[in-house]
Amino acid sequence: MAEEQPLIATEGKALNIPPHPDGQFAATCIDVIDIGMVERTYRGKRRAQHRIIIRFFCGEHFRDDEGQLRPLWVDAWFTLSLSQKSALRPFLEAWRGKRFNAEELQGFNVRTLVGVDAYLQLSHNATPSKTYCNIDSVMRLPKELQAPGVPEGYVRVELRPDHDEEDFEEAPF
Repeated sequence: MAEEQPLIATEGKALNIPPHPDGQFAATCIDVIDIGMVERTYRGKRRAQHRIIIRFFCGEHFRDDEGQLRPLWVDAWFTLSLSQKSALRPFLEAWRGKRFNAEELQGFNVRTLVGVDAYLQLSHNATPSKTYCNIDSVMRLPKELQAPGVPEGYVRVELRPDHDEEDFEEAPF
């Protein structure tokens, strides 16, 4: 039997990522990330929900601690559900500019959103420890605007060689 190799955890160095600027932006969906089943508590009841992240790039960049220019994106978190009470359904209907028909409600592949352009309204939510950027609204991109596309070097989370469930916050560049 071969000797088991150690699995060493270290503190590492996290990127100091600023919040995305607020305002209106032409954006491109660059990833749909499957988080999987997550235990959540709502109104005192614990249950597992299938969660996803829809990631948008609006053409903004930031400089990391070494001075390297990196793309800045904004994420929207959802439960993977198209029920009438879900947050995902009205978000996608606003983005598409139309309601889902009965056939689409039977099953909609959210991965088809990757590469689709959008127009986003972003705002900041400041807490004592951090400032978050929220997507307040989404709509189809007006014809006169051009979205930035996928930033050079971005690798979708599911396509990364060492992909794991915690790999969604940083992109390899």
